[in-house]
Amino acid sequence: MDQSSPGKPPHQPQVGGHERSNKSRRVPAELRQRTEHSCDRCKSRKQKCSTWPGETRCRHCLKYGYDCVVTKPRKQRSYGSPAVQESRVAILESLVKRAMPEVDTSNMESLLEMGRSLKVSIPDGVRLGLFREAEIELDNDTSRDDEQLVQDLQGQSQYIGRASSYLFQMKLRALVGGRQKSRQMYLFGPNPTDSHANHETSPSPHTGNDQTDIVDISSTAAATTPGSTLSIDITDPPHTDEMVTSSLVRVFFEQVNADFPVLHEATFLETIEEWRRSPSHADPAWFCGFLCVLILARRLPSNLAVASEYESHWWLRIQSLLSKILFTSSLASIQALLLAALHLHNTGSRDTCWTLTGAAARIGFAIGLHRDRLDVNITPLAREMRKRVWWTLYSFEQVQVSSHDRPSALDSIKHLGGASRESFLDMGMHVPPEYTVWSNRLVALLGAACRVLPESTNSSYMGAAGLLKELSLWRAALPKHLSTKLIDSMPPSFQRPLILLHVQYHYTTSLISRNALLARFMSLSKSEGCSISESVVSMADVCIESGRLLSQLLLKLDAMTKFNATTWLDTYYLYSAVLVLTLSIMCDVRQDKLELAFESQRNLSRCLSLSTKHLANPMVPSTMRRWLSVVETRHRHSISTITLLLIKDSKMQISNILSVVAVLAGVACAAPAEAGGRSRGGQQQNVNYAEIAQLVQRFGNLRNSVLGQIQQITGDDATTRIAGQFNLGEPIQRLNKAANEINSAIETIQSKLQSAQSEYSSNEGGSKNFF
Repeated sequence: MDQSSPGKPPHQPQVGGHERSNKSRRVPAELRQRTEHSCDRCKSRKQKCSTWPGETRCRHCLKYGYDCVVTKPRKQRSYGSPAVQESRVAILESLVKRAMPEVDTSNMESLLEMGRSLKVSIPDGVRLGLFREAEIELDNDTSRDDEQLVQDLQGQSQYIGRASSYLFQMKLRALVGGRQKSRQMYLFGPNPTDSHANHETSPSPHTGNDQTDIVDISSTAAATTPGSTLSIDITDPPHTDEMVTSSLVRVFFEQVNADFPVLHEATFLETIEEWRRSPSHADPAWFCGFLCVLILARRLPSNLAVASEYESHWWLRIQSLLSKILFTSSLASIQALLLAALHLHNTGSRDTCWTLTGAAARIGFAIGLHRDRLDVNITPLAREMRKRVWWTLYSFEQVQVSSHDRPSALDSIKHLGGASRESFLDMGMHVPPEYTVWSNRLVALLGAACRVLPESTNSSYMGAAGLLKELSLWRAALPKHLSTKLIDSMPPSFQRPLILLHVQYHYTTSLISRNALLARFMSLSKSEGCSISESVVSMADVCIESGRLLSQLLLKLDAMTKFNATTWLDTYYLYSAVLVLTLSIMCDVRQDKLELAFESQRNLSRCLSLSTKHLANPMVPSTMRRWLSVVETRHRHSISTITLLLIKDSKMQISNILSVVAVLAGVACAAPAEAGGRSRGGQQQNVNYAEIAQLVQRFGNLRNSVLGQIQQITGDDATTRIAGQFNLGEPIQRLNKAANEINSAIETIQSKLQSAQSEYSSNEGGSKNFF
């Protein structure tokens, strides 16, 4: 008879040396004490939820009089190690990307949208988890110290995200020893409704300061008080000759609309003719866009020069019309807002540009531009034009998002429709076949990059790594006629769009990976033993390569005389490339990769020459002038700093050079006594004069290199100031001394060799030339 204690299960026989098998270890159903579910209050208190037989409420709720409800989902247990779970997620992501390559798997909202589009029910637990995750991220966001508000030129505060180009430049400037006088954002200019804000004189090409070139023009005849508006009659012509107007419109469609496609040329020209025949029937939104066309084209090269007073007059008329346009939901309103935003972006009012771009996006939603398959009773041309304007708006907004690191108004892939058909919009003369499709895909990747930018500023680079892979796949799948190899063989009208396509690719790549490059430099700057992961190093290398190729493409664009420094983003891309180049040089110096550092420095010098050339153009607006001045002034100082760091940190020690020269000089001094095969100590001495001559040539080149570095260092006042910061006065003096010693040694060697040659010729009767 079993003698076990009452209440305990009977003793089980041993199986294979164990008391019970795995199955017998499970608690019998009648003895289990787990509840089927726990009420919300017991879950929050993390206590057992038990119920008396016959009661509908648990003991706790019954005792304290609470409603016993169950609304919170049951906690899901995860089985398997974290490594197994990560592998499982990676496999599932690969399957999703294979089936739906347009889905951003790094973004939870994107995955939810995909589920809704496929009519897949999302578990409530996932929704709640996302909500809690958003709360956690919000808490983390509020505690970050690297976000800040900067003041614009109106004294108002503007938000700048921690992944913005502005803060990246500030970090880089701090690394090279620069000082920031104030937290003022000069590209967020004065109120554009102020008559003083939007008129620019022709500044000196080398201003040398950091401020945007905005000046007072209170003497302008068309001046008004800030915030005032004019009563605009659209029947009034734009105060220019009809021939001048036609010339500006032609220039706009050749150079501005090709980069920023918002208008259809044939339709626009037809509307101009209708306006001239019947001005009173013109659409105010169209007329505002027409004035924007003139104000943008005025800065571009043309056969007819247009005075700056016209620009002031046109802008006053535009700002009066904008109040009407903001209350009109139409495609023409969006076109006018985009053109006005581009002008404000270029003239130092990027904050107002941001506002108008957001307004255009809201109007676009209102008229259904985000739903390209709506059954709208419009012509096929108008349908394609809606697609074109929507993609241009999205692209322009994403560039601003990437620059400011602000939330996007179009932050969802479901809002992006299909690409417009090039044949309908007469784009075949300006872009290669299939260009629009591949450009739109790249813009979508830029949007995805903007979503992962905040997380790429910390130690997590998973989203950035996935996007870099997507960018590589985009580039690998490009048709051959859209590759960089065929740029030179393309028609001239195709060359600039094709280069800009690859410029945007490398900009997006460097944008995603530049924080990894910054982390790499910071690890190299710290004490030994501070290491970073191989993935971060690899991502930093990708950033360096993209920065180098980005600068080379822009230099190629300038060599083709197709660099646009007045109306498009060429200067911003140059500015971004210079930031990466400067940081890559500093990393190479820290790692003693002198050849790579010198190569990048030469590339950077070419970029500086490019910026200097365009700064001399008085038609370059203030925003572009600001970016070019950063390239020319701030990073001209960084070049000097880099040169000094090369002297201080590299392994090219001056003492080593001098010791080699001393040995060489000793050989040369001994050579004449042994010339002609004379014996010393009864032994024949053979002197290889040709080898000595080669050494002379080699150290002559070294002498020229050292002298060139000294001339560059001592000839720059800014470098002398930086030398004091880094305590590099002694290394510079040693370089001067080394150069003198090398020069003296070379002269001694050459003199001795000439004597040896003369002696050899007289003894042997030959005419051998050692040089």
